[in-house]
Amino acid sequence: MVLYYADMNIECLRHRNRFLVWMAVYCAVIFADAYWLPRPERTDAIHVLGALLPMIPLIFAGLETVASVRAMDELQRRIHMEGMLLGITGISIVMLSVGLLQFMVAVPTFSIFWLWPALCVFYGLGTAIARRRYA
Repeated sequence: MVLYYADMNIECLRHRNRFLVWMAVYCAVIFADAYWLPRPERTDAIHVLGALLPMIPLIFAGLETVASVRAMDELQRRIHMEGMLLGITGISIVMLSVGLLQFMVAVPTFSIFWLWPALCVFYGLGTAIARRRYA
């Protein structure tokens, strides 16, 4: 979800604002989980529920993203499609490289949690490159 661009129509702005609200709810749930549910010695149902609870606002944020892209014109959709293609391709190359390094050279592992920020960075770069290309 792009936070702002010059040609953004009113409907896209509405979806962006709803997206930001859902992301704020997501952050609040993450902090509440971290505060009220300390790491357990053994997994129980409450901790599983607490771990999956932040996914609810993320689902709604994702639906707002889809609605925002549907409200865009064809050029903006194409720019975002190219951004996602670069994001998926970039993260695939990085993850395959890291996987091969872990297998062959015994590089330490890292959490899958870091895939999302890396995908966002690649998507942002791809969108910026595509926007410059079509400017």
